[in-house]
This record gives sequence, structure tokens and C-alpha cells, in this order.
Amino acid sequence: GEGDFCMCRRYENKHIFMVASFGIALLIPVFLLLLPSSIADVLYFDRANWIIYLPFEIYLTYGIGLLLWLVSSLLLWLLNLNKWSIIFTGAAVLCSGALFYFASQAYIIIKDDSIAVKSLFQSEEKVYSWNEIEKVVYYEVPPEQKGNSVIQLVFTEDEIIELSENGYVAPIKTAMFDKVRKLEKEVVYADGSAK
Repeated sequence: GEGDFCMCRRYENKHIFMVASFGIALLIPVFLLLLPSSIADVLYFDRANWIIYLPFEIYLTYGIGLLLWLVSSLLLWLLNLNKWSIIFTGAAVLCSGALFYFASQAYIIIKDDSIAVKSLFQSEEKVYSWNEIEKVVYYEVPPEQKGNSVIQLVFTEDEIIELSENGYVAPIKTAMFDKVRKLEKEVVYADGSAK
């Protein structure tokens, strides 16, 4: 009868959310690897950019947004589409959308003439000239140790921009150091293994 059809329908929906949960769980690492940098490239592409650098907290914010998707699909599956799981899912989707939006608005853009920084959850962009750099500190991590070396741009107002020497930063490191030296500012080499 009709009751059997409803039960069967609900059972099918439950399985759809079970599959969705596993799919999201498998795709989170791929999304985290590709999504943040792809979105930044689309939004802020400019030929003058040396790089668009995304600090760790931006990836973390995207990750929390993706985890909200996972938790909501798990709840829809485990709680069999009850009212509370649907309400939570609606709230989680809105929250993850907000997190994705704020994460996409944050960046460090390095160009030949300036360094622009927009921090997470801040509406204002700060733009520095290379001349405002007081010194650069390079915390080098030896190859045998795990982790990236770190480049700190230290500005005159005690403002510090920290860049992890990843695959984006490594190719422009020499150009950055040369630019700073041409402006007669110092590049300090420090032991990064303690950092």
C-alpha cells in the first residue's frame, strides 16, 4: 500500500545520503587541495601578480565548511531525514557558504610594486610598498627535517607577513630577496628547525 511506498522512498533517500556522506568524505582532501587556490586565481588573477598566497587559516576555514557538509549529510543519513537533521543541514549549508565566502576574500598578493594583504574576516585590504619592509628573516628548515622553511617580511610598523615556503613561494624567493637587497634592506638567515 501507500505506507510501504513511503517507507521504501525514505529508505532510498537514506541510502542517497549515506553515499553522499562517503563521497564528501573522499572528496574533502581533493577539494582542499584545489578549491582555495582555484577560487583565488579566478577572483584575483592579474598578470602583475607574482603569487596569490593563501595562509593556512584560509585552508582551515574551507576545511571547516566542508566538514559541515559532511556532518549534515551524515545526520540526514543517520537520523533518517527527521525534522532536526533537516533544520541542522539548512543551518550548516548557510554557515559553510559564509565560511567559503570569507575564506575566498582573504589573501596575500605579492607583485613587483606592492604586497596586498586581506586577513580572514577583515573587510579592509592593507597594501604595502616594498620600501616599507625593514628586513626579511628566512627561517630555513634543513631538508632532512619535516616542514617548510618560513619567510617573514618585517615592516617598519612591526607588522609581519609570514610565508611558508611551499610550491608557490619557492619559485619567487630569490626575486623577493633580490628586491629587498636592492632597496638596501637586510635579509637575515635564521635556523628554522626551532621555529
